[in-house]
Amino acid sequence: MFITLIAGTLIIFAVMRFVYATEPRVVALQTARVPQHAKDIIDSWKGEARHKARMNMCWDYLFIPFYSTLAAMTCFAIARNRVVGGWHEAAIVFGWISWIAAACDLVEDLALESVWRHQGPFATGIAAACSYTKSGLLLAVIVFAIAASLFR
Repeated sequence: MFITLIAGTLIIFAVMRFVYATEPRVVALQTARVPQHAKDIIDSWKGEARHKARMNMCWDYLFIPFYSTLAAMTCFAIARNRVVGGWHEAAIVFGWISWIAAACDLVEDLALESVWRHQGPFATGIAAACSYTKSGLLLAVIVFAIAASLFR
């Protein structure tokens, strides 16, 4: 299971990062916060770049279950191997945090659908808030997993 999740996560990441790369990157749209800034980013993508940006956004829907389940399963494996000292409980909590981050990513992607169509002034702020929340949660999960691996 881990090998499949690792491979899927890396392959999808590579497709998004290299095959459908744009300038500015899609992450700039995710964190735009202001509708006019988001519109400027979308309008800067012309022709092939616009298609690549859209495909990058579509691939993110597939990326979400791979990276979040990989992070969650890593934490649950830590929980299985650490039954003393609070690591077990913390690992379970951080495993679930991985999926909360995925939910934030999904809401972000749905808000970006609205941003892409220039609908609703609130969608840009929602996408940015979810993007920052997702990133913070995933950073916490990664730091936890590293700490749990280092401090046995």
